[in-house]
Amino acid sequence: MTPIVGAVLLSALVWMLLPMVGVRTTESWRSREYWLVHVLFSLSGIGLILGLIDSSNPAISVLRFSIPVGMGVVLTVINIARGAVVPAAGWFLLLAFVPMTAFALDDRLLMPFMSLAILLPVIFLPRDGYDLRHIQAGMRDSLRTVLFVLILSVIALPGTVIGQCRGDKCSLWGSALGPLGTGNPLGVFLAFVSIFPVLLGKKLSTVLISVLASGVLVDSTSSRSGMLSWAISIGCALLWRCTGGNFRHLLVSASALGVVALTTVMAIYPWRPEEFTGRANLWLVAREKFLESPVFGLGPSYWVRQERTSYVDSNYATHNLLLEILVSGGVFGAVVLVLSVLLLVRSADRNIRAAVLVCLTAWVASSVLEVTAAPGRFYLIPGILVLVFIYGNASLPVGVDNRADARAGVL
Repeated sequence: MTPIVGAVLLSALVWMLLPMVGVRTTESWRSREYWLVHVLFSLSGIGLILGLIDSSNPAISVLRFSIPVGMGVVLTVINIARGAVVPAAGWFLLLAFVPMTAFALDDRLLMPFMSLAILLPVIFLPRDGYDLRHIQAGMRDSLRTVLFVLILSVIALPGTVIGQCRGDKCSLWGSALGPLGTGNPLGVFLAFVSIFPVLLGKKLSTVLISVLASGVLVDSTSSRSGMLSWAISIGCALLWRCTGGNFRHLLVSASALGVVALTTVMAIYPWRPEEFTGRANLWLVAREKFLESPVFGLGPSYWVRQERTSYVDSNYATHNLLLEILVSGGVFGAVVLVLSVLLLVRSADRNIRAAVLVCLTAWVASSVLEVTAAPGRFYLIPGILVLVFIYGNASLPVGVDNRADARAGVL
C-alpha cells in the first residue's frame, strides 16, 4: 500500500465515521427535503469519483443530472398540489431565468429548463416549510455515502483512481487521487462538503478532526482550486463554530464579503493570459464577450457552444462565478441573482442566518477559479445552489428545543 492510498483511506474512513447531529435516517426518509439534499450531493460526488475510472462514459452524466431533474419536477408538483408559496427570493431567482430561457427557445436548447427544474423545489416552497433537521440529515448521509464509494473505489481500483501528478502541481504524497490533474473537480467537491461536519459536528474535537481529514483528502487530489476553496470555506465555518451572537454574524458576513471581493478581483484584474493554467485567458475573452451584450448576456450555453479556436478553447465554464453570470445573463441576470440571495439571507430565520452565510461563502469560494453552481446550466455541483436556498428557507418545527442544536447549524 502506497502512502497516498493509506492517507486517502484513513482520512475518508475517519471523516465518514465522525458523529454528526441530525435526526436518524429512519426518521427522515419520508421527508422531501432529506431526499432532495441527499440525492443531489450523493450523485454529484459519486459521479465525480466514477469519472476518475471512466470519464468518457455518458451514463455518468445521466446518473448525475437526469435523476435530480426528475426529482425536482416531481417535488415541485407535490408542493404546488399542497399549496406552494413563492417567497420574494424565489421570485427573483425565477426572474434570473427569463433571459436565459429566451436564449434557449431561440437556440432550441433544453439545458436552462433542466437547470430550472432542479431549483424549482426551492422556488415553490411547501406551505408547511422545510424542516432543518431533515436537511441536516441529508447533508450528513450524502457525505457519508460519497466517502463510502470513495473508499470502495480506492480499495478496488487503486491503480486507476490514483496515479502520477500533472507536471505543474502535485499533492504532498508525490502522486494524486485522479491522475494527471483529473481529480480537480473531486477536490473542489470535497472542499465544499468539508463545511458539513463543521456545521453538524457534535463536539469541537470531532470538528477539528474533520478539518484535518478533509484537508488531507482535498490535497490528495492535487487541486489548487480545491485547496483555495477549502481554506476559505473551512475558515469561515470555524469562525461560525467558535463564536456566537452578533460577533458571529459580523465575522461570517465579513468572510462572505471578502470572498465576493476576491472573486471580483480575479475577474477584472489584467492577468497575463497564461496565468492560472490558462484561466486568465478565459477571463479575458469572457470580459470581451460580456461587452458584446452587457444587459442580458449571451445565454447560459454560449460559452460551451462557441467554436474551438487557437484564441480560446471551448470550455465548460469561464472558471469564475462573476464572469459566468455576466456572460450567461448579463447585468440583468447578475442583479436579480444578487437580489435573490440578499432577500434569502434577510428572510432566513435569525437562528440559522449565519449558517446560511457559511454555505454562501463556501459556494462563492468554490467558484473563484471554477464554476460549481449557477442558474442556467449544470455545473460541477448543482446541489450547492439548492442547498443554499433550502437552508435559507428552513425552520425548526414548533416545540423543538433549539438548545440541543446550538452548535449544529441552528443557533
